[in-house]
Amino acid sequence: AFSTYYRMEPRTMALCSYLVELTLIDCNYLKYCGHVIGLAAIYFAFKILGINEWNEVPQLFNLEKIELIQVKLEDVRECARDLCKTIQLAHTNSLSSIYRKYSSRNHHQVAKIRFGRKN
Repeated sequence: AFSTYYRMEPRTMALCSYLVELTLIDCNYLKYCGHVIGLAAIYFAFKILGINEWNEVPQLFNLEKIELIQVKLEDVRECARDLCKTIQLAHTNSLSSIYRKYSSRNHHQVAKIRFGRKN
């Protein structure tokens, strides 16, 4: 649903998938709801790729309960900061299989993308 909302390119979608997959084996992410992790992955991927389309947190609807889900931008940013720490450890032992998977051409080699502050 988020990829449709943001009309993502395949490489951007692969980077978001990579970020989300890194969270699956890390118990530190249990404090976040799934939609916060998804939005944080998009937010962080856009930052890494230099995409300036992040204007606001989209309104989310829980279709099963027909209610609006409120997402705070600060929660998304906090999760994105955690993602930044996690991605820096992705080549380590516990995450290396995910790193190798997303280093392949099938996944647009998104694990090999260099990021950080520009000097």
